[in-house]
Amino acid sequence: MPVHALGTYLFGDDNERLTETAGYLVRDDKPIKKGTGFFSDGSYVFHYLHAMNGLYGYGHFQSLVKYEHIIAGTKFDLNNSLKFNLAELFFSSIDTINYGTSIFPGMRARYAGLNCYAYAAEPLVNAYLMAEHYDEDTKNEIYSIVKDTYLDTPYKASIISFLPIDRVKDFEDMIADESIKPRESVSMSKTFYNADRVIHQRENW
Repeated sequence: MPVHALGTYLFGDDNERLTETAGYLVRDDKPIKKGTGFFSDGSYVFHYLHAMNGLYGYGHFQSLVKYEHIIAGTKFDLNNSLKFNLAELFFSSIDTINYGTSIFPGMRARYAGLNCYAYAAEPLVNAYLMAEHYDEDTKNEIYSIVKDTYLDTPYKASIISFLPIDRVKDFEDMIADESIKPRESVSMSKTFYNADRVIHQRENW
């Protein structure tokens, strides 16, 4: 809800309410040490018990990224340390959401039976939109993850469908740009200590 309110306050030049709304989102750009939210290892814990990078964590990340994209270049833009935290949040947690745009069952928690095959499409698109507000190295690292997923997934239409219509051509140009290399296929075992979860990922498995 705060994300949708932002547009109203920006167009209405209501600085006081915009700043108040921002507080609901920006305060969560910093990793936490206990409680609910994102930890420094990329874990997202909800209600102190549920490891939910792929559901509530996915939604939470969406709000933060949309917020940054809306306010980038305005006087409300995030400072460099908060922007850095947001990019690091993407890098540390995206692999729990993004296995060919699917969510690992272990990160769905109480919704483990949910069909989550195209859930990573939206966070990937929003990370792509966010990337232009970073330095070249960070931007290209985000692009490489997005490009690798797009080329590898059967759910390409889901990714395209979440793009603003005026950015589809830009996205297709990025995919076609041979100077931007897709990330190599991930082969890893990663422990999310604060969520008491491990994910195992390798090509075609």
